[in-house]
Amino acid sequence: MESIDHKALTDGGFFRLFNLVGIEYRPEILRELGVRMATTSTRGFGPSSIPAGYTYLGQFLVHDISRLANADRPSGRPRRIDELHQLRTPRLDLDSVYGEGWDDYSIGLDTCTGKFRIRDTVLNGEPARPLDLPRQKSGVAAIGDSRNDENLLISQLHVQFLRLHNYFVDKCSLPAGASAEDRFDWARSELIRIYRHVIAYDFLERLMDERTWEYVFVTSSKDGRARIWQPGPMEMLNIPLELSVAALRFGHSMVRKRYTINRANGRDKDIDLHEMFQWTGSRNLGHGARLPDDLVVDWEHFFQFPQLDPPLNAAEKVSPWFPLFRNEASNAMSRLAVDNLLRGNEVRLPDGQSLIKEIWRLYPHIAKEIKLHVIPPDTLNDEPAPGKGRIFDRLEHKEEISRKTPLLPYILLEAKLLNKGERLGPLGSLIVGESLRVLIERDGPLEDPAQRGEFRMGEILAYLS
Repeated sequence: MESIDHKALTDGGFFRLFNLVGIEYRPEILRELGVRMATTSTRGFGPSSIPAGYTYLGQFLVHDISRLANADRPSGRPRRIDELHQLRTPRLDLDSVYGEGWDDYSIGLDTCTGKFRIRDTVLNGEPARPLDLPRQKSGVAAIGDSRNDENLLISQLHVQFLRLHNYFVDKCSLPAGASAEDRFDWARSELIRIYRHVIAYDFLERLMDERTWEYVFVTSSKDGRARIWQPGPMEMLNIPLELSVAALRFGHSMVRKRYTINRANGRDKDIDLHEMFQWTGSRNLGHGARLPDDLVVDWEHFFQFPQLDPPLNAAEKVSPWFPLFRNEASNAMSRLAVDNLLRGNEVRLPDGQSLIKEIWRLYPHIAKEIKLHVIPPDTLNDEPAPGKGRIFDRLEHKEEISRKTPLLPYILLEAKLLNKGERLGPLGSLIVGESLRVLIERDGPLEDPAQRGEFRMGEILAYLS
């Protein structure tokens, strides 16, 4: 695998995928809309047919490609793009796992074997299975991105990537005398190759609009059609604002209130969102505490494994209606919805309707191929369930906002109205697909889509069974 100068790659920032600057919304209007999105029950609308593991694979992906330096809570007031700086490499290279590589002493690497250290859980006061993140004495996770220890499910998914790396070290095809560093590099390269294909051929195929996924990853690749973003091989990559600040945040609406994380002796072990956020290094696992073994996540309940029953946990549908929780979790989801809108306002993202018109102007062949169209205001003003009230009806200037809708709510409404919340709509899919295709292909072309059945997340995690 090529040597990567991690610091040089993370010195980049962000850019506009479409050179279109939106209006500056009054922050109080966005706060009102965000609270509306996060305080309306969606009971009766979900869940989806999407296994819940994809919610957290999406979070893992976001953490791998983008982290904003000095990410204070947004005010909603304008910021210049050149003020925004990246702390992640703009490619799917698992730097959230590998950090700066072999010489990075903060990632829990055993340099004698080339494997990651994985911490024991605890059962009846005794060490049990090695299925927790490596941690410092303080409890802080020794991993490439601290955000992957912000809740139990994302930390347990990170553990699976550490285990997959160790699996590939054992399966390394190098000669027996190969050094630990060479075996580490071989396993790293193999895991990144598989991860890139899983994102393209499982995560994105499952969550993008079907026609748009086919255009981005099959049709345009075969016949050389023009694409929205086609950087040259010498061009430094940056992250599209429309992706990072809007389109890729759709997973926030897919979060469930409760999950069944494992099943033992015929009994389900359930956990709610509030408890999930307690089992981190900054809370219950601080100061040397160990993860209880009964909190280890069984991923067969979150992804479809080969020859097993469908997973127990389904994600909520993609929609503008964030799940309704109680107590701390409710406040957190409300803040998240508001912050998403204010962050978009800071960088003047275009509204959804204006962006669609711009795509039709610049790329009419693409817009026609994926059947991109502006949703009429009366249709866009949706309600989560009968009797719950339409999304814009209680807002000041509801007529104007239904015609110039902030990009993220437009993308979420498009998914619900055009694809019943089971997939993104054409606009959201085009932004996500075109952006991630470039980041994926920077490290080489994808294998033939006809082979994509090999790259399902459940199939990959089954290696560890």
